[in-house]
Order: sequence, then C-alpha cells, then structure tokens
Amino acid sequence: METLKKYKKELRNTVLSQRRSLSSKEKQALDNQLFKTVISVLKKPEWTAGFRQGCFLYTYVSMQDEADTKKLLAWCWENGIKTAVPKVTGSVMEFYEIISMNCLEPGFMGILEPNSTCPLIPRNESLGFMIVPGTAFGRDGSRIGYGGGFYDKYLEGQTKLFTAGCCYGFQLFSSVPHSSLDVKMDLIITEKEVLEHGIT
Repeated sequence: METLKKYKKELRNTVLSQRRSLSSKEKQALDNQLFKTVISVLKKPEWTAGFRQGCFLYTYVSMQDEADTKKLLAWCWENGIKTAVPKVTGSVMEFYEIISMNCLEPGFMGILEPNSTCPLIPRNESLGFMIVPGTAFGRDGSRIGYGGGFYDKYLEGQTKLFTAGCCYGFQLFSSVPHSSLDVKMDLIITEKEVLEHGIT
C-alpha cells in the first residue's frame, strides 16, 4: 500500500508540474478543444434525451490550472441543463444544484463551492452525467485524484451516475497506479479523443 501511495504521489507531482508549466495561450487552446469534445459527448441522443427529462450535469468548478469547466457550466445554463457542483464539509463531499456563478463562494482550500441557499442533490435519486477531475487517468478508466479520496468515497455504491474523467492529453496514460478502492471512470475525455469504458 505504501508503494502504491508513493507511485501515485510521484505521478501526481510530475503531471501537476507539467500542467502548471502551460502558458495561458497553450491552456486556452487546450480548453477550447476539450470543451468541444465534451459537448460532442453531451449532444449524443441518449444524453440530450436525459437532460430534457431533468438529468443533472455534475461537474467540478475549475480553479487555476485545472481543465476549464466554467465554459461548460455556462453552456449548460444556456441550454436548460441542470447543474450540480461539489461542496466539502469536513471529510464529506456532497453535490448541490447551482443556476449561475453567483451561487458560488470560496470554500474548502479556496475552491468555489455552492453557497448555503443551494439545494442538496440526494445521492442516487436520479440519473446524471458526472465530469470528474483528476491529476492523471488511464486508458483503462483508472484515475489518480488529488489525494483526498473525496470522489472515490462519493461514487462508492452509486448506481445512477455515469462518470467521465476530463483531462488534457498529457494527463492520459495506458494505466495509472490504483487499488480496488479507486473507482474507475466510464469514460475518459481529452481534447483529442473520447475513450469509452477504457477501450481505445
């Protein structure tokens, strides 16, 4: 287990360093293409139908050098898609509905989180599409987060959320160090490709 933690930490540090080294121009170009790729998935018939029926788009609120999601949130609101973003209280992460950026305030580690007026989305209440952040992903659906384990805990036992790891191409590997407690993604989306269930 200690060896696994060491490998995860080393890979996490390497990828985060590479992500931080992106120029603003390079990042904007990657974000623009990644946005187009994500939208191409969300526009598929099965998801457009789901969103019409009230499915939520779950996503993180990007900060600093993370793959941007703010443009995605704006697109969802323009297209009548309900959105939910996470809030951490102690060791527990839950998702709350937001309808605009005005619903957010600085929270855990300075991350923008839903304010106290936002309604909690009960777990496993309805089908949803979740954009999951991470530092590195594998083509087999494996994922390395930021070390807190919040998403693995939240997704444990979830049966109605379709998960999509979202990252830049250089964050994608054939596989990344993981254990049986690490939840695998249903989909991996980069600016270059979409991998379904870990199949290239």
